Formats: sequence, structure tokens, C-alpha cells
Amino acid sequence: MYKIFATRACCLLIPLALFGACAAEKDQKDRHFDAFYASFRSGQYDSALYWLDLMRQEADDSLALGRIENNTASVYIKLGNNVLATYHLENAIASYPQDAAKMRAEALYNQALIYKKQSLDDLAVKNLYTYMGIMEEYGEAERLHKGWNVLGNIERNRGNISEAFRWHRQCLDAASAAEAGLRAEVLNNLAQDYMAEDDPAAAIMLLRQSLAIKDSLGEEANRFTGLLNLALAYRDDHSYDSALSCLQEALRVDSRYRQEASADKLLIEYARTLMEQEAPRHRIDSILQAAAGIIADGSSLPDVMLDYYELRFDWLQKEKRYAAANALVPPLLQTYALLNDTRREKNIERLSIEYQLAQRDMSIATQKVELQATRLREWIWILAVCLVLLLLMLVALSWQRLSRQKSRVEKEKLARETMLRAFAHLIKNNLSSFEGILSMEMQRHRSGLPQKLLQENKNRLHAISAIHSRLNLMQHDALGSIPPQGYLQDLSYDVILSFGYQPAQLRIHYDISLAAMEIDRLLLLGQLLCEALTNSCKYAIPQTAEPVLSIILRQEGEELLFGLADNGPGFDPAQISEGLGMQLFQAFALELRARWELDTREGSRHTWRFPA
Repeated sequence: MYKIFATRACCLLIPLALFGACAAEKDQKDRHFDAFYASFRSGQYDSALYWLDLMRQEADDSLALGRIENNTASVYIKLGNNVLATYHLENAIASYPQDAAKMRAEALYNQALIYKKQSLDDLAVKNLYTYMGIMEEYGEAERLHKGWNVLGNIERNRGNISEAFRWHRQCLDAASAAEAGLRAEVLNNLAQDYMAEDDPAAAIMLLRQSLAIKDSLGEEANRFTGLLNLALAYRDDHSYDSALSCLQEALRVDSRYRQEASADKLLIEYARTLMEQEAPRHRIDSILQAAAGIIADGSSLPDVMLDYYELRFDWLQKEKRYAAANALVPPLLQTYALLNDTRREKNIERLSIEYQLAQRDMSIATQKVELQATRLREWIWILAVCLVLLLLMLVALSWQRLSRQKSRVEKEKLARETMLRAFAHLIKNNLSSFEGILSMEMQRHRSGLPQKLLQENKNRLHAISAIHSRLNLMQHDALGSIPPQGYLQDLSYDVILSFGYQPAQLRIHYDISLAAMEIDRLLLLGQLLCEALTNSCKYAIPQTAEPVLSIILRQEGEELLFGLADNGPGFDPAQISEGLGMQLFQAFALELRARWELDTREGSRHTWRFPA
């Protein structure tokens, strides 16, 4: 009984386990396909090839293997490797079973696209007719229209523009509203037909319709080709600003999505547009330099590299930069060999001729430059010699003129000094005569007020006369100023002696730190000293047992300090009437722009502060 139950349970569980394993394997394959499709759509082609290798290991029939080979070929088409793409397409065609005609037709379609890129138009047309026959047999209208579209492109490449128009218009008329993406592509191709017929205005209209359809479908990533073609149409229509605007938008799309877009191709067309616009040289060089940076990474397709090298070669030839142009010949030849271009021999012959012409032009230009440089050096030497001679003449003339001026100035200076000394001597003699007259008057009036008045006036005159005496003894280079030390000392001794006192009877302290002073200001200080000493000799010295006088002249900051002090009994200024002495103090202080301070608490102290 138990054995029968166990046998029936096993018979039930084994199919369930097998079904679960098959479902799990199917789920794993689906996950691998989803991962491949996501990588392919996002442009991560290395990752897509990894998932295809996993799927190839898991393939259990020829149909699945054919699909994997077809998808592998699609990845290599995106990578621009036509050799490996053709190899996997042939494997796909051989792997599909007889009942998978539509899949075999898709492989033939992809193979036709590769043949088209390789300019093998006959093989491409043969595959396309086979593809379209299968799709017409199975009623696949959309795929049939896709074949018509590619067939029109091949006819345009062959130069059969009328046939290209026929296939593209037939495809556009037959495409349904659901085939909006195909309609946008066909409009783009029709625009290329009009471009081949030199009708950029019609091409611009069709390209704008194509871009509008792509915008309505939200396919911003697929706008690259339309923007590039629109830029080329605007350029042919000489609307360079619009062309540059389209190229900038295409660059933005390329930098954002990086699918079929090619920044190097965009930059090449950008530079070509600037060249036709005759833009500044530095702008064209900067764009070509950016394209060269991308090409140097090795990620550019050979046909794009060929466009770059040819454009840069023509630009350098136009700019007569022959050395840089000749450096592009080897990479150009390598690119022709890489493409196996049927025009290679013709292009090599053209490049050889251009190379020889460039060498000849460069040789002629070098000789011209050397000749111009030689002539320039000769002219420079001639000009240098002339300039040196001219400078020597100017120096000699200047030296002669300066010598004459110096001699004339010295003579004028000597004459002025002589005249100044004569004036000083004359004034001194006149003042001495006047002093003699005053002395004679004093002898007549030996006492009383007239004698005192005459003595005071004589002291005032002596203060002026002493200045002129010192002027007469000064050197000619110091006539503008006089050392105040000797003048003030001599003047103070003369005033004291005039009152009958001997220097030994009193002590005089001098604090004079200035080395020199202007004549007019020192004369005013002499008048002030004469007046102040007169007061001290009249009122302070007679009433003091040990009289002491202090005379100060020094600089304090931005001011000069001049003062006279005695140790007499002092006096009350309020009880003294304002006589001639006080009036002279105020007048001289005003002329000096000085502040006069009088302190009579302990003797008398006169202080004057005035600007230095």
C-alpha cells in the first residue's frame, strides 16, 4: 500500500520539478535578454556583448542561436566593425531554420546595410530585394517600407536621383500614421535627395518636418542625424548662423546620449561651416583642434577620420602652412588604405602633386623670407649707424649748449653775489653812520629820557646792522641763510654792553640748536631779542644779585620755539601800560605768524612759537 502511494507521488512530483526547472531556465534567459537589450539601448556595447556570450552558451536550438548571432552583428554595426558584423550575420543566416524566413530576412537586411557602407551597392541591392520579397510574402508592410527607404538611399549614392525620389516617395505615401518614426526617417532621406539636386530650401522644409515628428514622439536622442543634415542644408543655403545653431544643438544631443551621434563629425562640419562663412582663423583652428583631440583617442570611424584629414589638409593649404599640411599626408594615406577606398590611387596621385606643389611653394616662400630677412638686416644696420651718428651729434650739441648755459649762469650768479655784497656793505655803512650820529646825540644828552631813548634806538639799529655785517662775511653759496648761534650771541653781548654791564657780571645760557635760518626771519628774532634784553637790562638785572639770562631757539615738532628768560623780580602785566616795546613785540610776532606767551610769575619769560 505504501509503495503504491510513493510510486504515484513520484510520478506526480517529477513532471512538476521538470516544469519548474524549465520555467526557471526560461526566466533566466528572459533576464539575460532584458539585460542585453537595456545595455544595447543605453550604448553600453561591451556589456551587451557580455550578455550575448551568456545567451550563446545557454542557446539550445538553431533559432535562438541565429537570433543571438543577429543581435551580435547589430552591436558590431554600432561599433563600426563591419568585418565582425558581416561574420556574425553570415552565422545568423546559416543558423536560422527553414521556417524562420523573416528572421533570415532581417539578417539579410542588416548585411545589406553593411554592404551599403562598404560601397558594395550590387550586393546590398540583391539582399534588399530578397528581404523585400520575404516581407511582401508575409504581409509585413512596415518592414517592406523600410527596405524601400534603404533602396532609395543606395540609388542616391549611385547617382540615380530620380530613382531615389521614386523609392522615397513611394515609401512616404505608403507609410501609415502608426509608422511615424519611419516617416521622419524617409523625410530626412528625401531632404538628402533634394540636397543632391542643389535645392537646400526644399531640404530645409522636409528636415524641419522630420524633426517635428521626432519631437512629437519624444525621441530627442534620435534628433542628431536630422539636426546634422539640417545644419548642412542651412550651410548650402548660406544661412551660416542657423547652421551653427543646429550644430550646437546636435553637439548637445551627442554629449547627452552618445548613441549614434559622433562629436568628431559634428566638429568637422562645424569647422567646414566656419570656413565657408570666412570666420576668424582662430575659431576654425580651435574647432579643428577639438576634433583632433577626439580622433586621437582612436574612437572615430575611418570615414570620419578621412573627412577630418582632408578638411584640415585643405585648410592648411589655403592658409599656406605647408609644413603642417605635409605632415598630414602619411595619416591620409593610411586612412585610404584602411577604407580600401576605390579612389585611393586617384587621391594618392592628387596628394603627391599637391605635396610637390606645396614643397615648391614652401621653397619659394622660404627663399623670399630669407631675402627679405637679409634686406631687413641691412636696413637695420644702416638705420642703427645713422641713429648712432645722430645721437653723437645730439650729445655734442647738448654738451656745447650746457657748457654755454653753465658759464652764463655762473657769470650771472657771480654778478648777483657781487651786487648783493655791495648792497649789504652799503647798508652796513649807512646803518653805522646812523649809529654814529645817535652816539654823538647821546654824548650831548648824557642823562635823562633822551639819552635812554637814543640808546634803545641805537640797539635796534645795531640788530639790523649786525645782520648785514654777517652777510658781507658769508660765502656766496650761503647768502640765503645765516647761522643763528653767532648772530644772537654777538647781539646779546652788544646790547648788554650798551647798558654798561660786563658779561662777567651775569650768566647767559644759550640753547640754540638750529644750524641756519632765513635772513628775514632771523632779523625779526634779533629785533625781538633786542627789545626783550632791553627790558631785562632796565628792570631785572639791576634788582637781582646774581642775574641769569636764558636764550632759546630750537625746533619742537613742526614749530620753532624762540624765547628769552631772566630771574628778575617779575612784574604785574596789568599794572604796566602798553608802550612802544609791547607794541613792537606784538607787531614782530604778527609778522612771524607766531604765538607770543609772557610769563612774569618768577622773573619774566618771553616765548614765541611759529611754523618751522
